[in-house]
Amino acid sequence: MPSFLRKIRMARWRDAAPNHQWLAAGEIPADPVCAFDTQNNSMSVYIADSGIRTVEQLAAAYTATRDSLQPFEYVIFESDDVNRAGIEVAGVEGTTPDAESNKLHRDLVKISAQKLVALTSRMLQRDVAEICDRVNRKDVASHIVRGLKEGWLDATKINPKVLESAKRDARIQ
Repeated sequence: MPSFLRKIRMARWRDAAPNHQWLAAGEIPADPVCAFDTQNNSMSVYIADSGIRTVEQLAAAYTATRDSLQPFEYVIFESDDVNRAGIEVAGVEGTTPDAESNKLHRDLVKISAQKLVALTSRMLQRDVAEICDRVNRKDVASHIVRGLKEGWLDATKINPKVLESAKRDARIQ
């Protein structure tokens, strides 16, 4: 069963690990739930353990179409977590500049608030430091430049502002 990767804002997860005294038994903090930022009761994920693309390559592909070059913060969770939360997985091709990463894209669909809380609760049973991580900006930049050189990123689909920043940051290293 695959693991899924989802871009998040890590600050919303970082403080989820300690037990908050104000939470009742069985409750979880709201911030990690809100970090998922669903759209139309769905959320975009990538298969993280395919052996086709590394997390750094997925980060480069994802970031290449954004408004600016930024660190890539993410959480990895198990498909079993998704299944047990009652969330459906749809095979929807991604729209990054990397055709292989696009094949690893999935949408989690028909997500109710209760299902999202159930998913997050299952994830919070693990050590947050083990499921959340970050690819720093310079590493994202290096992978974008590498992807162009190796031909797995399509330069015509990369935001020009991101490309310019990536080339500049990769030179500085």
